[in-house]
Amino acid sequence: MPEGDRVMTPAELVETIRKHERFVQAKPGGARANLKMVNLAGLKLPKINLSHAILCGATLTDTVFSGANMSFADLFGANLERADLQEVIFFRADLRGVKLKGAKLSGADLREADFRPGAYLDVGKSQTGQVGRADLTNANLDKTSLDQANLSDANLSGASMIAASLKNATMVNADMAGVNLSGANLESAKLKGVNLSGAILDGANLKRAQLEGANLRGAKMENANLDGADLRDAVMFKGGEDLPFVVREVVKGHKLWVETRGREGSRAQLQGHTLPGVDLSGADWSASDFSRAVLHGSRLNDCVFRLATLTAADLGKVDLSRSDFSGANLAQAKLVGAILRNTIFGSVEIMRPDGSKTGQFMRANLTGADFTRADLTNCDLRGANLTGVTLVDANVRGTNFDGAKMDGVKR
Repeated sequence: MPEGDRVMTPAELVETIRKHERFVQAKPGGARANLKMVNLAGLKLPKINLSHAILCGATLTDTVFSGANMSFADLFGANLERADLQEVIFFRADLRGVKLKGAKLSGADLREADFRPGAYLDVGKSQTGQVGRADLTNANLDKTSLDQANLSDANLSGASMIAASLKNATMVNADMAGVNLSGANLESAKLKGVNLSGAILDGANLKRAQLEGANLRGAKMENANLDGADLRDAVMFKGGEDLPFVVREVVKGHKLWVETRGREGSRAQLQGHTLPGVDLSGADWSASDFSRAVLHGSRLNDCVFRLATLTAADLGKVDLSRSDFSGANLAQAKLVGAILRNTIFGSVEIMRPDGSKTGQFMRANLTGADFTRADLTNCDLRGANLTGVTLVDANVRGTNFDGAKMDGVKR
């Protein structure tokens, strides 16, 4: 839905609001406010009563609505980026496809609000269309009430939701990467397939939460209540409690290094270490060094090894399924009998020191690697360097070799 472009004069807006107040109070002469597609950007309308109002497609960027009542309002596809919505009542409001990037929502009442993606029908033009998923990136939702709200497929990455209440909320497949949910109440919340990578869940209540297939890689969960939570197929690092103390410290330092983007901790350097049969699954091992390490029979599934070094490592019979080795170096690695179902060996763009793009890419290097009897079902090897690789008796059903360099491959 296109953003609001209809302009109202101040007199028209005042009259519309006056009639709406009478409508809400069921008084004669009242009329429901129709602010569809209206541009009200930057206006200051604190404590206004717009319950049941029609605001679909409206442009409300930077508008001040603090303390307003928007319960049951139709805000389908509206743009509320950077708006001041503190302590606004959005009870059962239609917020499908809404844009709330950078909005201030602390203390807001969002119970039973609908944030799902949606479709619209333009009757006059006989056209249908889609609005994208709700965008709440970097929004402030501290102490908000989102009980029974539907945030399925919404993008909340980077949002602050400290002490928010999300009891029985539905957040299926939502992107909540890096969200701060410290002390939040997510009891019985539906979080199937949600991305909570790098999220802060310290002290959060996840009792009976449905986290099936959720991505919890790098999430901080100190003192979180997981009683009765469904964690089937969830991706999370168990902490490596079974590892030797020295290695545990290396793992701990690397986790901090990744979380702080190198500001704290230290990069994991486990060259030549013998760690057979260990469980390192669900962790982010980006830029780590496992060259010549012996990891025979270990679990490294659902990991991130972007730009990591695993040259000449023994990865025989290791479970590497669903891991990401984009830009990694596995030259001469031994992967005999390894499980690599749905594993990615893509490319990573090389960035300048200032973070700008160079347009150049580092592709996965697998030269001379031995994949004898390995399971490469649905593996993504597009653009990878497979020079001299051994694929004898390997299962390559559904494997994508598009653009891969395959000189001297042994089959």
